[in-house]
Amino acid sequence: MHADQCVLSLKVDVDTYRGMEAGVPALIRILARRRVRAAFFIAMGPDNSGRAVIRFFTKRGFLKKMLRSNAAGMYGIRTALSGTLLPARQIARSFPGRFRALLDGGHEVGVHGYDHVRWHDGIPRMGPEETREEFGRACRLFREIAGGEPACSAAPGWACSPRQLAVQDETRMRYHSDTRGAEPFLPVMDGYRAAHLQVPTTLPTLDELLGSGACRDAGDLLRYYAGAIGRPGTHVLTVHAEAEGMGWAGWFEALLDDLASRGVRLATMREIAEEALAVPDRIPRREIRMAEIPGRAGPVAVDAASMERLRAAPTTRICR
Repeated sequence: MHADQCVLSLKVDVDTYRGMEAGVPALIRILARRRVRAAFFIAMGPDNSGRAVIRFFTKRGFLKKMLRSNAAGMYGIRTALSGTLLPARQIARSFPGRFRALLDGGHEVGVHGYDHVRWHDGIPRMGPEETREEFGRACRLFREIAGGEPACSAAPGWACSPRQLAVQDETRMRYHSDTRGAEPFLPVMDGYRAAHLQVPTTLPTLDELLGSGACRDAGDLLRYYAGAIGRPGTHVLTVHAEAEGMGWAGWFEALLDDLASRGVRLATMREIAEEALAVPDRIPRREIRMAEIPGRAGPVAVDAASMERLRAAPTTRICR
């Protein structure tokens, strides 16, 4: 991909039962109408979203972010109580047809952990065997449903540990997308030098821009992304089935149409990974750290070389 091109790759996270039920089919239709392919990363196990309520007490800024981004309206009351007052529903196993529809549509499908909440909140503290089992359960269920091995994975909430990187090195996956950064790289964490490729998310997400107060409405968001993605380079945007596939679906269609009118080229994450892997000597080795970024409550795995840029909060001045 040429340095003077504006290239965008779409990474779709599916965190909940509701996202798989309603958000994924809507995104399939939106993308099919525009002949766009994306990488879908699906939380494979139970939807325990209700257990995330503990973050109100453990993660600074979580409540403020939830209010600004209207998370309650975005996810719905059934999801907010899932795994607590209401039983947890299986996400992937409940919708095997969704896997076939995604694969038949030419999309990538990867694993997004097993229990999204458990991974997000617990992976940094899990030991080697517990980490291996958590990742292994997701991969086994993927094989059961899809009939083949997953070729990629993405960590829930961009939560990482060196034990996780080591477990991923034991697989034959082509790449992972667990981090925030600027370009594909080989990760190092707490002294562990991983062998696999990371293709990081490079742009802030919709809920981060709303949660930080950097953008206040749909118009702000369109202006922000038009400016950010309109710059030459390869950009990776993470969208969520529960947001851009549901309440923000109309806005997401407007974004794709706006970017197309500006000549932005859409590429898959697989294409970005394969281009990097074709010249392995040129892949940079980067340290990753868990750090806070604007609009997201709690730390995420960040390429240390991009730390300053990622931690610099976008402002309403930029959006407007």
